[in-house]
Amino acid sequence: MDLSRVSQLNDEEYNVVVDCAQCFEAEKDALKYISMAEHSEFNLSQKLLKKGHSRQSVSRVCDYLKSKKILCDERFSHAFLRNRIINHNEGRVRLVAELRKRGVAADIAQSSVDRFFAEHDEMALLEKELDKIRWRNLPHEKIFSHLLAKGFSSRNIREKLCCFR
Repeated sequence: MDLSRVSQLNDEEYNVVVDCAQCFEAEKDALKYISMAEHSEFNLSQKLLKKGHSRQSVSRVCDYLKSKKILCDERFSHAFLRNRIINHNEGRVRLVAELRKRGVAADIAQSSVDRFFAEHDEMALLEKELDKIRWRNLPHEKIFSHLLAKGFSSRNIREKLCCFR
C-alpha cells in the first residue's frame, strides 16, 4: 500500500476512514459486552451510547452483529428466562413485561415466554410463590394482589387460593 496516498485523502475519503474507525471501536466494545453475557439489541445499544459511541456507529454495529447472528433478541430472551427462574417465581404477564422493559419486541417476548412455559409448569411456579409467602399469614386479598403483581393470571390464582391454607 502506498502510504503517501493517505496524506492525499479528500474530505469525503477522510470521513469514510474516520467512520470505519468509529464503527470498529464500537464493534470491539460490543463484542466485549457480548462475550460476557447475552444482550438484547436495546441494552447493547444503550451501553455503547453511554460509552460515547455515535448513534450511527451503534446502529451499524448492531445491524452487522445481527446479520452474523452474534446479537439475537430471541437468544437473549431464552437466556434471560432461564436465569430469571432461578431466583424468581413469576407468571407470563410479568415475564413478558420484563423482556419488553429490556427492549425485546412484543412478538419475540411473547413467543419466548410461550416456549419457556411449554417447558416449565406455571402452576408449579405459582405454588412455589404461595409456599414462599404462606408464613406471612396474609389475608386472601393481599395474597391475590401479590401474586397478580408477580404476573400470574387471576384465573390461576383463584384456582390455587381455593385450596390454600
